[in-house]
Amino acid sequence: MRSGYLICLTILLLLFGCAKKEDKRSAQSKAGEIKEDTDSKPHPVLPATAEEGKKDKNIEQAERIMAKIHDYRERLDKNPKDLEALIVLGNANYDMKRYDKAEELYMRALEIDPKNPLVGTDLASVYKYTGKIDNALSELKKVLSFNPRHETALYNLGVILLNDKRDTGGAIKVWEELISYNPGSGFSKELQKKVAELKKSGTTRKEKPGVN
Repeated sequence: MRSGYLICLTILLLLFGCAKKEDKRSAQSKAGEIKEDTDSKPHPVLPATAEEGKKDKNIEQAERIMAKIHDYRERLDKNPKDLEALIVLGNANYDMKRYDKAEELYMRALEIDPKNPLVGTDLASVYKYTGKIDNALSELKKVLSFNPRHETALYNLGVILLNDKRDTGGAIKVWEELISYNPGSGFSKELQKKVAELKKSGTTRKEKPGVN
């Protein structure tokens, strides 16, 4: 899990008093969506005193992380090529959906470490969410050029081919390659079901982009 998610969660809790969180970036995802973690387990209902204690603890944690973000900002001010600071702050902006700022920080990070697959994959997701589909495809293919078995890059490439380019055949090909690398995993088995559904539907030709 990217450290940016925890930063985002605790910042939002501190600023807006959120009572409900939506965890992201697990090892598995619903086929057809950009790969992110989900935690579908219901949260237990706590007595009022326990709930208050939990909130206090969360606020304390948020304050510590806010201080850490401040430290990273100071580090970046002192050294604009601080790779760790660029990535952490990029992740925080990504999770707060401040995609323009996340894009800037990720691109700066890639100038320093151009073969970082995690940053490249997250930059591709930024492009996807801001409608820059061709840029997203290009970035994912770049990641795969030096890390051909990168699971998230392969999965997200299939998602974009399927949903944004209407290239069902291309998505199937990419996902079958991903499945072949670890066919016995739970994720691969779930993805295989999606591939089977797509093949059964008979829509394996490349279709023109259309309205979702």
